[in-house]
Amino acid sequence: MKILLSLEEMLKRRVPDIDAVERINSALINKVPFSFIRMNDGEAAILGVGHEHDHDQAEFFYHHWWGDTNFDVNYTKWLQSELVKSAESSDILGFFDMCDKKPLKFKRTGGMLRKGADLSKVDLFVTPEAHLNWHSDALFKHIFDGLDQVTLISCYDISKAIKRAFSFKDVTHIRIPGHAKYSNRSKMMASHPHDRFPAIMRRLNAEAQGRVYLIGAGVLGKLYANTIKEAGGVALDIGSVFDSWVGNKSRGSVRKYRIGF
Repeated sequence: MKILLSLEEMLKRRVPDIDAVERINSALINKVPFSFIRMNDGEAAILGVGHEHDHDQAEFFYHHWWGDTNFDVNYTKWLQSELVKSAESSDILGFFDMCDKKPLKFKRTGGMLRKGADLSKVDLFVTPEAHLNWHSDALFKHIFDGLDQVTLISCYDISKAIKRAFSFKDVTHIRIPGHAKYSNRSKMMASHPHDRFPAIMRRLNAEAQGRVYLIGAGVLGKLYANTIKEAGGVALDIGSVFDSWVGNKSRGSVRKYRIGF
């Protein structure tokens, strides 16, 4: 039976973003199965279909993310289920809730998660901006302290730069298409959900055990994180920090924070 948390119960486990740093560093060093994920307005648009709004809100984000609206209600129901599973199995989960001073489109995420997902086993809750706050405060050097190997799931191949910045010995890159809204769609190498997603999921199931992954892959990144944890790996959903590292200021959320490593 699912245990649904009230706002008050969730807040008992919500910590300032900086307080989650030690928990993440411990997971990275010990390489215990672990996932940190974030959910925001895009995930809320998917979770709310059939409950709070029509399918057109999901279609808006499909076009925004992937330049494609050819996804029916059955796909959205599948994605809803996978997002709920990813949230339920995460160790640290970031989202805004009704207590936050944010526009409704952002803070409704928490209510949707708490109504539909059993979050009773999540260790800590933070904001979905935790990753950017860690970056802005230069905390990734501490988070990655003692870590030798990472695999990047991102549209950016920054293997050499991140290796230098954090003194990693081994960096692997799994490439995905860029965010459609900010990309030249005629040059996008493939469809993320149709082409890359199935292949990446097979690869993660086969090789994630004992490995650490930094993920910047949008809504599908939450599913990658869950698969990595289930396969015995460590997953950090750090999203737009990749944009900050490469100096891409096209996203408003990035412009508010420090640019570069």
